[in-house]
Formats: sequence, C-alpha cells, structure tokens
Amino acid sequence: RPAGPLRWFREVALGVRMSVSGGRDSRVRLALIAAAVGSAVALLLGGASAPTLMDARTERDEARSYDQGQSIPEPSADTLLVGYAHSDYFDRRVVGRILAPEGPRAPVPPGVAEVPGPGEMVVSPALKRLLDSPEHRLLRDRLDYRIVGTIGREGLLGPHELAYYAGTDDAALSPNLSLTTRIDDFGAERRASGTNPAILLLVLVGSTVALLPLGVFIAAALRFGSDKRDRRIAALRLIGADRWTAGRIACGEAVVGALAGLVAGVALFLPLRE
Repeated sequence: RPAGPLRWFREVALGVRMSVSGGRDSRVRLALIAAAVGSAVALLLGGASAPTLMDARTERDEARSYDQGQSIPEPSADTLLVGYAHSDYFDRRVVGRILAPEGPRAPVPPGVAEVPGPGEMVVSPALKRLLDSPEHRLLRDRLDYRIVGTIGREGLLGPHELAYYAGTDDAALSPNLSLTTRIDDFGAERRASGTNPAILLLVLVGSTVALLPLGVFIAAALRFGSDKRDRRIAALRLIGADRWTAGRIACGEAVVGALAGLVAGVALFLPLRE
C-alpha cells in the first residue's frame, strides 16, 4: 500500500465516495449539512461586510451633502442654489432637492450627469418605478416634473431610496429663505474615520445570536443517518483499518458537506450583497 500523503489522500477520497454513494439517507444528510453550513457562511459574510457597508453608505451621504455652517458664497458662474423639498409618501421618505444653477460651471450632484433644467427632474430608480405605476398617481401629481434621467448608484444611499433632483430658474429660489442655500461644491467634510464601535459590537452580538440556532441545525444534520455511518466505520475497522485511517475516512465524509455548504453560502451571499 502507498504510504504518506498519497495514502491519506486516497483514504479521504474513499470517505468522499462513501458520503455521496451511501444511499438516500446519505444524500439527505449531505443536503442538510450543506444547507446549515451555507446559511452560517452567508451570515458570517454578511456580518463581516457590515462595517464596510456602513462606511460606504456614510461616504455616499457626505458626497452629496454640503456644509451649511460656512458662509454662503457670492453668486458666480460656479454657484448653485439648492432648496429642500423632502416629503413623505405613506410610510416612506422622499428625499428631494430643487436646483437652480447660477452659472455654467455650477456643481452637479453625485450620480447626476447634469443639472436638470426648469420643469425637469432626475429620479432614483426606485422612485421612477413608483412614478411609472398607475397605482401611485397621487405621487406623480405631487412631483409634476418631466423625468429626464435617473440618479446613479454613487448618488444614492441604497437601491430602494426614493430621491429626486428637480430643476428651476434662480428667480424661484432665494438664498435668504430658511430651506434654501447657495453652494459652490458638493461633499461635506468627513467628520470621523472608521466605523462606530457600537455598530461593530451590535453586528458581533447579532451574528453570535443568529449562529446559535444554526449550530443546533448543523448538530441535528450530523446526527441524521449517523447510525449507518458508524456501521461503515466499524466495518472498516473489522477489515483492518486502524483508528487514524478510520478518522481520515470520516473526515472525507464530512468535508463534502462543508465544501458544499461553503459554495452554497457564497452563492447565497453574492446576490444578497447588492
């Protein structure tokens, strides 16, 4: 018999074959283990990406914001009048801003190709779906502008945000109004670096709590059909396999479910990360 790593590989491969050819019970057990491990992998990947998600969200929010505490710049070819037009539609927030460029070099919000003209607006994809639906005519009557484009991903906090930028002439806005200001650039100064430690703690505790039932699920899946697996291992011991050989064969049976669960977890996480 070959010795060393080659022998170990063959023994693990034997365990792999036994796990997939052990009948209906083995296949059901393999599917249960893969589902449990896949759910745990997707949960851990989601928890690990939460700090990056929150940091990127903060960056996008600050990129489209502007510092109102500073002095208002003088009108020039580089300034833009911005007025707030937020509203609520049922239980959802609609983020709106009215824009009036004061010159040809007025700043453009992130995710927008150019400032919309008077009577025009650019909207988020989620808001466009609502406005195109006959069921939401009330909202369409409220936002009586012609849609000329959509806001890109870099200008939104998330794919479901309801937001729009509408254009008007500068005579309709005045920087002296409480909800209107004049700016010469978008992008507020970043106030803090890194992720809030409270958010990290919340993610850690939430992931730990969510893993507990998955651990019970994995334990139950491992016990399913374990009597037949034990009989197979016992038969191997009877024909001369030592304890280490039996252990490597058992590892081969377990690694199939673990690898299948890893692939399933990544496949589940990739569409959900969007």
